Amino acid sequence: LAGVNLVEAMPEEVAAAHHQPLLTALHATLSGNCPSYVAYTAASLLAVVATAVGKPVGAAYGAFMPLLKARLGAAIGEKRRKLTGALLNAAGCLALAAGAEAFGADAGEMVPAMVTLLAAPETREDNDLRVGIHASLAKMAEALGARFEPYLASIVPPLLAHAAHDVGIEATRVEERDGQDDDG
Repeated sequence: LAGVNLVEAMPEEVAAAHHQPLLTALHATLSGNCPSYVAYTAASLLAVVATAVGKPVGAAYGAFMPLLKARLGAAIGEKRRKLTGALLNAAGCLALAAGAEAFGADAGEMVPAMVTLLAAPETREDNDLRVGIHASLAKMAEALGARFEPYLASIVPPLLAHAAHDVGIEATRVEERDGQDDDG
């Protein structure tokens, strides 16, 4: 994860100047048979590089999205939630960097699959994964613009239902006494 921290701290122009060797290494890593924690780190770094550099990383969309989709299918099947979240984040960042033309071809497959995953009972219990799916969908919506509208019918109702839940927060008013602080 040092690479993630390094790229996040880099000025945008430095990241842009040196992104190609990173992409080459990330592609080799994600193409190989690496352990899930290595794939998690590679996906996290890909998301950071795509966010920092933007459109130039989007040019590598065709090389990366098939890898991300394959790894995502395996991660979901193996119930590796952290890896699933990192792969979803990378896919969302890559879609945003690539734009509507590149991502549009995959949107019809990916967005409904994410909505199905969002509706799964185990996802409803996993706040981190649920938040990751929502964040990825937001990036994909930004990438597609108006072309995302057909997916809203399946995304918005569950969001509204979840937002309507009573969270059960209770507040108690505490008054300070003159001359006493919190320590007595």
